[in-house]
Amino acid sequence: MNTQLVIAMMTLLACMQGVAKAAIPAHNAAPAQYQVLFENDQVLTLKMTLAANERDKWHSHHSETVYFQRGGTLAIETEHGVQEVTVADGEVMWHPSWRHRVTNLSAHPVVAIIVEQKPQ
Repeated sequence: MNTQLVIAMMTLLACMQGVAKAAIPAHNAAPAQYQVLFENDQVLTLKMTLAANERDKWHSHHSETVYFQRGGTLAIETEHGVQEVTVADGEVMWHPSWRHRVTNLSAHPVVAIIVEQKPQ
């Protein structure tokens, strides 16, 4: 199944149900995996690095664009279940605000640049 379609379906479910648990920004929930590259009143830019077989903690993102510098196979878990997706190096995706955690199922690190739009 298309990676963007899977992410979109999971995001839609999360948006329809609402986020039941506290929304914690990624860089606060998992500072070992999320580094702040830039922040102002409009956007937050993060670098996510997940080592092979590493899982981050539950966290949230505002509407975001994600660029995968180095892709891989990921298990993305929301309150609605887990979906395994494979993203290619250089793949870009966008989705609205959501809450999730990610496990890198690859034998190598996965690296992504995340640009979140801050709510106005």
